[in-house]
Amino acid sequence: MIIKDRKERKMKPVRSNELQHLESTINRKFNDREAEVKSEMENEIQSLSEKNLDRFKKRLNIKSKAQAVANAKKELDAFVETKEQVELKLQNKLDNVVKTFFDAMENWNKVRRWKYDFDKSDKDSDSFDHMFSALCRQETEKAYHASPKGQALRVLKRQRERAEHIIYSGDSIQNVWRYLGQVFNQAKIAAEIPRQMLQLPKE
Repeated sequence: MIIKDRKERKMKPVRSNELQHLESTINRKFNDREAEVKSEMENEIQSLSEKNLDRFKKRLNIKSKAQAVANAKKELDAFVETKEQVELKLQNKLDNVVKTFFDAMENWNKVRRWKYDFDKSDKDSDSFDHMFSALCRQETEKAYHASPKGQALRVLKRQRERAEHIIYSGDSIQNVWRYLGQVFNQAKIAAEIPRQMLQLPKE
């Protein structure tokens, strides 16, 4: 039988608040130490990895394939750079010829006085056909109205005005109808005029 000494029998158990403090201390201390160990291990692993890199790649026997990728990427980058330079050159050329084109159209517009708003941002030559069609229509219409055929509408307007003057002239109904008949005939307008209205009045 083991007999405990008097001092050991008098020891008190760990109280709850002391237990919490001890647990907190243990966790903090071990967490700090674990972080130090992990950091040391990470540094050592990184150092060893760098030393083993060449041997690792050699073991894979894939260096030539990796170099082929690098060469292909270099060729593509060079092409893209050249492509961008060519594209910029062609874009500048397009901008210049578009400006020259619309400058010429504006000069024509000062002379011809077209009713048309030029879209100078339009660089699609296919859409120019719509513009040319609209301008040609204006030119054709203007020329037509200036031709003998185009005078017909103005003549017709004058004949209408004459007919209106006749009916308000205060003349006899017979004379009004007779004069209207002449105007209708000149305007090539078919009209049924009462025959008795065309007869001369008896004296």
